[in-house]
Amino acid sequence: MREQDYVYTNSGKRIDITHFKGWDADLRDILFGINSIFRYNGQSSITVLRHSVGVASFFRGRETAFRYALLHDAAEAYMMDVPTAHKRFLTPAWSLTYDNIESAILNKFKAVPTEPERQEVHNIDKAVVAYEMDCRLGLNGFPRTLEIDPRVKDYSDMDARYLWRVQDDVLPYIVANYLGENI
Repeated sequence: MREQDYVYTNSGKRIDITHFKGWDADLRDILFGINSIFRYNGQSSITVLRHSVGVASFFRGRETAFRYALLHDAAEAYMMDVPTAHKRFLTPAWSLTYDNIESAILNKFKAVPTEPERQEVHNIDKAVVAYEMDCRLGLNGFPRTLEIDPRVKDYSDMDARYLWRVQDDVLPYIVANYLGENI
């Protein structure tokens, strides 16, 4: 492979993402990576990690669903966050690579959900977009094309769920602790 075909990580790894394996997944790289990516094509102050914490807060006490929710966007540490509006332009090869990376990460960190858990996390993930748009980006009246999960309809507790009082540079350590890992 050519040098430019690799992704370089915070821990100094050189990874061929087209052949990503579980041993390539490093929690430090994942957490610091998604804590450096801002949602909505960089047009917000919400990192992918903070968003994941908000989603996971709905699953405390449900170990696999909680771990999955914390890591549901972990592949973005290696593939970036792609705005929904751009996803229709992606190739099947991109999607297969993303799915392979996601699978390797979820297996390594014992976060493989059942299909109902995956769907439930997906529903919360989509529902919190309204909170992020209304309360954090100031886009009041954001069009609700998805059925909002009743657990997200009341935004009064969302600020606590997102741990807004915790600084971004501390958040990876808190999430690693939630996962029972050291970074």
